[in-house]
Amino acid sequence: MFIAGSGGGLTYRRQTNGTSATPPDQDAANWQVVVSPATRPVVTSTHADNGVPLTAGTDYKLRAQSAYSRPLPAAPADGAEIVFINSHNEWGGNFTLTRPTGHTLNGVADNLLFNTNSARVVRAKFVEPSNWVVTAQ
Repeated sequence: MFIAGSGGGLTYRRQTNGTSATPPDQDAANWQVVVSPATRPVVTSTHADNGVPLTAGTDYKLRAQSAYSRPLPAAPADGAEIVFINSHNEWGGNFTLTRPTGHTLNGVADNLLFNTNSARVVRAKFVEPSNWVVTAQ
């Protein structure tokens, strides 16, 4: 039986019968983290969102059946992160991540075309003064 709970900014579930308010880091044998952090929004993005700025601290299920682009935030806080999830295996060249004026992506002053379906998750993290570090998993 799995019983859902939350605490310490995490969502977790108990792998055995019973309930507990103990956070998973204090009861590791009986708890499993399923989402971290629990408050991070997950939003589906499609070609209908073309040109709409992305929001830091959001996970995007990125649909790319038609070509479109979305800009990164122009004035994010240091350490701000955006996560892109390839939940439908359709990135093959239809989505472009655009950088704000004066910003770089991995040190390069250019936009990023998502042109492969091999990545399941792409993270963009802002590092002062004006660079987005983009990594794929």
